[in-house]
Amino acid sequence: MTSDLIQHNKHLVWDFWQRIDAAGPAELPAIAATGLAEDVAWTGFHPFNELTGRAAVVDDWWRPLRAAFPDVRRDTTILLGGVFEGKAWV
Repeated sequence: MTSDLIQHNKHLVWDFWQRIDAAGPAELPAIAATGLAEDVAWTGFHPFNELTGRAAVVDDWWRPLRAAFPDVRRDTTILLGGVFEGKAWV
């Protein structure tokens, strides 16, 4: 894999985050569909722990987060990417 592919993947992730961050509650499912697998496995802190499926991540994580903290923002300082065991990651 080339560094061009890694950079491309980093741009995809960055663009996804930007769209999610700017989305309203009604837009979240459509945007999540562009960046998350239908059967995504999301692991977080208690009380969320593990969420399975794109709808669960939207309905049980993003919507409540936005309702509780409407002005929440993401500050990304470093966005890493590379190759591990033949697979690209970001």
